[in-house]
Amino acid sequence: MAFPTPMPDEALLSVIQRAVVLDTAATERKAAKRLFNSSSLQFCSPFPSCIPAIAELSGMTGHYWIQRHTILPVFRALTPVSRYVDAYQNLLNGKGDAVFKSLSLIANRQCNTGAMRFCSECAEEDSKEVGLAYWHVEHQLPGTFVCAKHKIRLMSTPVSRKRFDNWPHRGVAFRHLASKIEMKLVRFACYFQYHSSERFRHYLCDIYKARLHDMGFLTKCAHVRLKQLRLSMIEALKPVLDYSEVKGIFDDARYPLYPSSVLTNRDAAISPLKHLLMMTFLFDSVSDLLNSDIECSPEVVQASTNPNANDELSSDIDDIIHALKRGDSLRCVAGSTEHSVAYVKKVALTTGVAIETREQKLFATERRQIAIKLLAGKSTEDIAKDFNCSKGAIEKILSQHPDIVTLRRRRRKYAKMKLMRQSLLETIKSITTPRRQDVKYENHVAYLWLYKNDRHWLYAHLPKAIPRNLRRRKPVSDESHI
Repeated sequence: MAFPTPMPDEALLSVIQRAVVLDTAATERKAAKRLFNSSSLQFCSPFPSCIPAIAELSGMTGHYWIQRHTILPVFRALTPVSRYVDAYQNLLNGKGDAVFKSLSLIANRQCNTGAMRFCSECAEEDSKEVGLAYWHVEHQLPGTFVCAKHKIRLMSTPVSRKRFDNWPHRGVAFRHLASKIEMKLVRFACYFQYHSSERFRHYLCDIYKARLHDMGFLTKCAHVRLKQLRLSMIEALKPVLDYSEVKGIFDDARYPLYPSSVLTNRDAAISPLKHLLMMTFLFDSVSDLLNSDIECSPEVVQASTNPNANDELSSDIDDIIHALKRGDSLRCVAGSTEHSVAYVKKVALTTGVAIETREQKLFATERRQIAIKLLAGKSTEDIAKDFNCSKGAIEKILSQHPDIVTLRRRRRKYAKMKLMRQSLLETIKSITTPRRQDVKYENHVAYLWLYKNDRHWLYAHLPKAIPRNLRRRKPVSDESHI
């Protein structure tokens, strides 16, 4: 039996299912095992482990199947060369699971293989033209939530690797028109899928930063205003935030937050969807992106983003000198000018400003006296003033006595416990007929702290709990009106 001829833009899952259905084996699972030497492969995966078998059965090379009927080409321009080559070889050799690792899709949480997308209009047209509604590669690309041809939202349906009757549904009555953002996103995705041989001249992060500079999202020191950028992206990309893939990217609380990883890690394998979202936000079209790549100059960006650096530095030095001459301490000057203490001290020494230096060495007798004061619970700041030394020197001595550290921690906890207890008792007295919920709402801080650290005392002093059978019962006055 001849292997099915692939349709234009047909996904591998469709080809596999047609081959299994047309086989003469008694069952579909037996047919899959005969064709691909296994019936339990992840056939519905975007990177199935059966490329060698398909190439042998069809007489076409594995390169043809990867380039024409998988979504791997879209990763080429958006992934480091070594990572892409590794993923390509793994897929070519039938190691589909290794592709996810090579492209860091698991780390990027972009490895969903349980659903396929389709366009209801395309399904109708395919049925009329070839007699079968099949899966399209273009509809499975990252960031493709609408059909580029019909400009309507794609439908999503779950698929199973154990079944071979997963096909697009026909005759779906609902048609949701695509927004401009959705269409721009799918155009970027399709471009990288069908122009995979082209690579950028510069790093993508440098191209992004050049445009961010023009839009005012870079500081004068070429740092990204991440919070402002995130808020602007969320506002601009609102039409696609309802999709779980996009929502997961912006809701991901892992550090660094998106889009920081796209702007800093040149050699990391970043999810294509993260790149596509950034491109959709920054550029008007694919041509705009390509022109930005041609005109991009990282050196010019770094130089132009810091034109007044020398003026600002000179202004900071003047402020530091003025504060030191006024008699402020090194620590105070460092805090007000947002510089380190070491930098402030360096400025003072190089400019000849007299500063009050403290003893750099504490003798054994002094260290013993400091330990006694620490044991008594005196603050490190007061002890530093008594011995005319830095607070850091006192903290260093404290770190050498872990038992004192533990004791001071317990003492602080006990003092706070007394404060929280007193606060809660005053809250209970201030309520005419206190209930536990009322106390909790009135003094949430003390209630929560005692719940975590002194629960036995808390329940001993709270009002008695209302029996469960009487809870949420309407008052008699309310029931009489029913």
